[in-house]
Amino acid sequence: PALTRNVAPNVQLTQNSSRRNQGQGCGRFGLDACLMDGNENNKEQVEVVLASRPDGAIQPDVDFQVRRNYESSAEILGRALPEDHVLVELICTSLDPAMRGWMSDKKSYIKPVQIGHVMRAAGVARVIKSHSGRFVKGQLVSGMIGWRRFATIASDLLEHVHLPPACASKPSLALGVLGGTGLTAYFGLLSVGQATERDAVVVSAAAGATGSVVVQIAKHVLR
Repeated sequence: PALTRNVAPNVQLTQNSSRRNQGQGCGRFGLDACLMDGNENNKEQVEVVLASRPDGAIQPDVDFQVRRNYESSAEILGRALPEDHVLVELICTSLDPAMRGWMSDKKSYIKPVQIGHVMRAAGVARVIKSHSGRFVKGQLVSGMIGWRRFATIASDLLEHVHLPPACASKPSLALGVLGGTGLTAYFGLLSVGQATERDAVVVSAAAGATGSVVVQIAKHVLR
C-alpha cells in the first residue's frame, strides 16, 4: 500500500496566543508533531507549506515551513461555509514518492505546488461541519486535503470512505490498499489487463505502492 503517516493525537504543540502566523521548519520531518495537538478542546489551525524548491535531497528545515495562525477550532467552526463545501479535520495523510515531483517547477501531469502554499497530499478526514447535501457531520472522507489540520473543501473534490468493519480502526487503509492504490491495481490487472489464472503475471515495479498490490491480487485471486 502507499506509505501513509497516521497523525498522532497525543503530540503536544507549542502554543502561544500572542504570536500569530508563526512559521518554523519541520525538523527531521516530525509531520505528526507538526499537524496535531493533544488538547482536544482547543485545537488550532496548523499548515505545512512549501518554503523552497529542493535541489536534490529534501531538507525538511529548509524546504518546508510550519505555519500556525492560532485560530482555535471554535473560531474555525464559527465561520460560515460556502455552498457545497465542508469543513474537515485531518485524521491521516499520505507521504508519497510522487510528492517529490510536485515540489519541482517542471512540466508534468499536474501543476507544481506553489511556494508558500500548503503541501499537496491525499488524506482521510472527518467532516466537522457541512454545507453540502453529500456529506454530514461525522462522516469520513478522502481527497487531496493537504498537510493541514483543518480544511474547507468543495464537496465534489471529496469521496466517502467506506471501510469494512474489520478495518474501521485503520482509516489509513483508505489511502492505500482500500483506496486509489488498490483500485488502480485491481481494475488495472483484471479489467484493463484482463489477466486470468492461465496467465503468468510479471510486475516490473512490484516494490511500489500499486505494484505490490497487483502482486497480491495475482497471487491470491488468480490462482
